[in-house]
Amino acid sequence: TTPSTSGAKKRSWKKPADKPKRPLSAYNLFFKAERARLISGGTPSSSPTDDPNGADANKRKHRKSHGKIGFAALAQNIAGKWKTLSAKDRRPFEEKAAVEKARYRKELEVWQRVQKEKKLNEPITSNDG
Repeated sequence: TTPSTSGAKKRSWKKPADKPKRPLSAYNLFFKAERARLISGGTPSSSPTDDPNGADANKRKHRKSHGKIGFAALAQNIAGKWKTLSAKDRRPFEEKAAVEKARYRKELEVWQRVQKEKKLNEPITSNDG
């Protein structure tokens, strides 16, 4: 028989704090822009770089709901728009996503190199004790 794992604690993997954040896809960038537009009631966003808050916009300020539209309805609405978006209208989001992907690859490469160096520089401990 196999041992039961119901009583054992599962150890979950935690991302290291200094590991670079994964890039957003073109759809994710479109979703962010459309969500902001729908909630603010503004005009359609033509570019994923319209965010006036810059890089710090990734951090959540609060979790209070805007009360205008539920997440499921919002997601369905935006997904439908993305499916019918022309290639010309998708291009700014795809270009921004490509830039993000390249940035991530560079940062990840540097991070991995640093991790390798840290591992090589760790003192070797012996369990002969």
